[in-house]
Amino acid sequence: MSGGRIAIKGFDYQATVILDQLFDHFELHEANARVRPEGVDDLDLIWTEDGRERHRYLQVKKPRETLDGALKAQCWTLVQIADELLPNTLAHLDGNDARQVWILGDAVVPEMHRLIAAGVDARSSESAYYWALLHLLARSAIDGQLPVPRAPLLRWRFRHSSSATADGIRAKLQNDYGSSLEHAGASSDVVRRYREQVVWLDQRLPDVLARTEISDNYGSEEIIADRFRQHLVSRYRLPASVVEHTLFRNLRAYVNDIAKVDGKTFGPIEFNYQLRSAWPQMSVATEPPVLRAGDVWRSDLVGMLVTADGAVAVEAIGISGSGKTTLAAQAAHELLERDPQSIPIYIRVRQDATFRDAMASAAFYLFQKGIGELFALTVESQPADDTVIARFAQLCAGLSQPIFLLLDLVEGRCNDEFANDLGLFLRVLKPGSCRLAIFGQRSSLRGLSPVAIASSGVRRINIRGFSFTEFLRLARRRHHDADRDALASIY
Repeated sequence: MSGGRIAIKGFDYQATVILDQLFDHFELHEANARVRPEGVDDLDLIWTEDGRERHRYLQVKKPRETLDGALKAQCWTLVQIADELLPNTLAHLDGNDARQVWILGDAVVPEMHRLIAAGVDARSSESAYYWALLHLLARSAIDGQLPVPRAPLLRWRFRHSSSATADGIRAKLQNDYGSSLEHAGASSDVVRRYREQVVWLDQRLPDVLARTEISDNYGSEEIIADRFRQHLVSRYRLPASVVEHTLFRNLRAYVNDIAKVDGKTFGPIEFNYQLRSAWPQMSVATEPPVLRAGDVWRSDLVGMLVTADGAVAVEAIGISGSGKTTLAAQAAHELLERDPQSIPIYIRVRQDATFRDAMASAAFYLFQKGIGELFALTVESQPADDTVIARFAQLCAGLSQPIFLLLDLVEGRCNDEFANDLGLFLRVLKPGSCRLAIFGQRSSLRGLSPVAIASSGVRRINIRGFSFTEFLRLARRRHHDADRDALASIY
């Protein structure tokens, strides 16, 4: 049972370390960054540089414990490194330019740090440690074939002259330990394999040492988790309670789920989506729909949506098929033509969505564009929704860049809670950096009285059908030789 508990703790530690490593990787390589948990190694960091795919492999080892869960607090020795870490590293880095990182909860003996620091020069500058490590690696390759009694062969230590050449030292190691194996009764195949391993390793080990990094004393799972949670709190300006009870657990579960799917990777876009999806029902905020070449431009309606004239919001009502989404795209396009610094945000709102969810989506979209004042407020579990929505309206009016929120009620209407919260938002919102356009089949302003609508600076327009001229233009874009009289009769 204790072995199973230790294994589970190992998986949790690994997932927590992976989360801790993500931000640096995503910030360094941005959209080019990808990660793969449980790939070639515990975590594969992948990015594109100079037109080539690059890899950095992370092997993660939690602080070692007794079966009772007590920390051993022992350094990784050269023997343990040769048995548990370097064999995989040699395989991962063979024939490529990838790099390896060991993330270890415990410390590593100073000798190994010196070898890593020496890199390709380790053979000469750290000769004693280099050949000792190489011998341990070569011996590890035949460990299961050592003759009994094994103890003398395991205690054997290599001695050589510091003035000898590398070729001379390698030949002496092959001869000395090979002879010990023969005297102990090892087969000729085992002796031959050891000697071949010495040559193979000496050809590769210096370069592997130069491409390996050690991050030891990395800390307990609790320390790493707290560090990651604090990063989320400071980076996203989130309350600690949201990070602790919702976000951290969801993200760690997400990493574990990805690890179970063979070959699956994720990058900053997927990670941010997962971050955003921690809040159920959050609507999707995106750039406005792309204008289509064949759409008819209704300049009078677009003008009413874009021209402020003191209005903080415009409600556009039209039947199904009246072109509400197209009108939203045209309004966003016209706004950017007039004010390139403005930020149009298009939000598809389903009937079961809350207004706070829609605002959280808009806030996250703005956060990704470097405007972070709103995001923490929208995911705050306290205070009550009314207070959050009122404060959100106050902050929106004072943003450093103007925003234009385009709320598209995709099912034609919103629920009563949404309408009431929207009404509260509009009552508090003052003319400034934020304007809204709401598109639906039925009014979403039923939370406001006619007097409140007028005093809140809200304009209402009906999305008319096409004029005959617009209908004619649209028809002739698809049927160039259409007869005007025939179209008139249809119209």
